[in-house]
Amino acid sequence: MNNNQAIAYAVIAMEQLGYTIEQIEKVQASMLSEMDWSDEETAEKKAATILKG
Repeated sequence: MNNNQAIAYAVIAMEQLGYTIEQIEKVQASMLSEMDWSDEETAEKKAATILKG
């Protein structure tokens, strides 16, 4: 899956959960920034740590 596809799935999920356009745009901008600064392996590890709480 490429970055654009990942963002597309995230946008669809957020819309289905009732996020506003403004919230979706903030998440999209954050995702694009993270994609610029982190490689996929680092991002996966970071996300797993966050989800563990």
